[in-house]
Amino acid sequence: MALKHHVAFKVPIQDDVDRMIVEHFCGLGYRLVDEGEGEWHFHRGNKWSVVWRFDIRAYDTHVLVRANLQPDDATWVSCDFEVWTFMTLVFQGDIATLDAEARELESVLRHAVRSPRRTEEVADEAANPDAGIEDRQGQRTSSTEFRRIEDRIQ
Repeated sequence: MALKHHVAFKVPIQDDVDRMIVEHFCGLGYRLVDEGEGEWHFHRGNKWSVVWRFDIRAYDTHVLVRANLQPDDATWVSCDFEVWTFMTLVFQGDIATLDAEARELESVLRHAVRSPRRTEEVADEAANPDAGIEDRQGQRTSSTEFRRIEDRIQ
């Protein structure tokens, strides 16, 4: 038996959405299983945890995240959670936990739009696409940040 939960939202951003999605869910303890064009599949937990844990974050959970660019320079993001619950009771707080994880992603993406520092980084990278990491005054590149998160998870 599985609990299915869907959260969708629209954010006014199109740049770097993929990196932010991966960082967000990896930071919550999910492991990136597969990724395609505008689609990411994450996994967290295990099936045995329903026997001895009462925290939905420990249960075997799959999340499918999709991001679709819209014609109005926005991005439509949907998060589909599937939690293996076996015969465990599921409470409103459990559903709220999943909802909060998706809404936190929405907040991260909306904050990226308003962040003046992020706007400056994008403008700097566009002006100097061949600049090395030392030319950007010690700023890390996206791939470096991603590797740092992977190392922290492992």
